[in-house]
Amino acid sequence: MSLFLPLAAVFGLAVLLPLLARVLGRNAGYVGAAVMAASAAWLSVPTRAVLDGTPVTESVNWLPGVGVQLSLRLDAVGLLFAWVVLGIGVGVLAYTARYFPAGSPAVSRYLSLLSFFAGSMLGLVLADDIILLFVFWELTSISSFFLIGGLGEGKAGATRAFIITALGGLALLAAGILLSVIVGTTSLTGILSSPEVVTASPLASTAIVLLLIPALYLIVEDLRWLANPRQRAAARPAE
Repeated sequence: MSLFLPLAAVFGLAVLLPLLARVLGRNAGYVGAAVMAASAAWLSVPTRAVLDGTPVTESVNWLPGVGVQLSLRLDAVGLLFAWVVLGIGVGVLAYTARYFPAGSPAVSRYLSLLSFFAGSMLGLVLADDIILLFVFWELTSISSFFLIGGLGEGKAGATRAFIITALGGLALLAAGILLSVIVGTTSLTGILSSPEVVTASPLASTAIVLLLIPALYLIVEDLRWLANPRQRAAARPAE
């Protein structure tokens, strides 16, 4: 089965939903929710095999000169988080179909951005290559910047969130490069299957610290966001 198909379907929504919104209005959100549900169903087909320890993988040569591939992997953990991403996507898009008033000009923009964000998150949980993981991380940063209100009332909060996630992404990339140098591959599966090689390297401590930076950034920012009602209000979409 193809892992690129549901990924392409969700990203395709980001392009098609603004066009559908012109015809269907806010009801285009239901179409988007249906596509996300279908994508989740597609990824659920190999559930028995995946839970039995046989992951689904798919790769396409991307940068063959440096050994970087567009590699996706669906294992038990990836399947769980894919269900979470797509399940939340179904709920959010269906809710959006009635959250905005009929005829609201904001519908097409937010439906597109929500789909783009969901596609980025899905790619993040399926990526099996360090470079590809970084690309999807940055795509989530870009989409969240505009969702928070990067060009509107929430510009200050959106900019701060973008800087934080971008710095976290750079730390993630630096850690990935160190790990790929240690193990000799950018494949996440290859890196995770060679713990003894990683721990024996003098670069291991630096790589671990760099990996912790994005996680700590996100935790701190989430706590600040929850503690600041004004920031949450600024992130509310304008109708």
